[in-house]
Amino acid sequence: MTTESASRRSRRAVLTSAVGGAAALAAARLGAPPSSTAATGGNMIIGQTNNATSQTTLDAGGANALYVASAGDWSILTTNTHYPGVGVNAQSSGIAVQGREGNGQFDPYLNGPGTAHIALYGFSGNTGGIGVHGQTAVNGGTIGVFGSGDQGGKFVGTAAGAVAWGYDDPGGLGDAPGTGLHAHVSTSADPPASPTGTAIFASVDNRATRYGLQVQGKVRLIDRSGRATITAGHYAVTRYISGVTSSNIAVATLNTLRTGIWVRAVVCATGKITIYLNAKVSGATSVSWIVLG
Repeated sequence: MTTESASRRSRRAVLTSAVGGAAALAAARLGAPPSSTAATGGNMIIGQTNNATSQTTLDAGGANALYVASAGDWSILTTNTHYPGVGVNAQSSGIAVQGREGNGQFDPYLNGPGTAHIALYGFSGNTGGIGVHGQTAVNGGTIGVFGSGDQGGKFVGTAAGAVAWGYDDPGGLGDAPGTGLHAHVSTSADPPASPTGTAIFASVDNRATRYGLQVQGKVRLIDRSGRATITAGHYAVTRYISGVTSSNIAVATLNTLRTGIWVRAVVCATGKITIYLNAKVSGATSVSWIVLG
């Protein structure tokens, strides 16, 4: 009897220990899920890292493929350690990537190409909001936003107009023989065709009420303006300027007070302008000039 009773107690202790160990293991898994699991060929488990050795594809047919809602700093965060890898690659026959901030009516591209053929669209429904903001951490040689193509960049504005600006660098970049930057102000009309071989072109839809160009601060025309000196005993001076033809417009004025002396004419010719006074001057006389066109 003693041997049989001890044997039953021994088996009961083994079973109790096994059940307790299983319960402890289950509790450990529930309380602290593992940080990584192999997901290739299996189900993806939320709340932890899933490792895979091949691409994961989600085909939702005609429905939305994936919806993510989050109250954290990021709804979706991607990292790519391959250089030059791509963090997000989106392809679409409509809008490839749409970023929306705030509320308001979604109006793709403001009477532009509609909802089709847009690689990246940014929309802000808040006053003072920004649709797309490109910024770099390094100044000099680093570009916040770069566009290339037949039109490297297009800016369309309504009440405040189209604004292209920079701190110390140009607001847009482009290559000749096209237009480097075309700024257009319009309520609805598309801008006119951009001229070739032009660094900056400004246009408006109503030339009677709108300004194509306003400048606050200094204006400098490096090789299309300057000063010249007419020496004593002479009444004319010539300045050689590359690209000038007889069709250019030139204006000159005296910078030295000479009683009875004025600028009689400024004649444009191939590669030069000649400033004529009405008479010979008695001393060195300064004239300033500007060439347009």
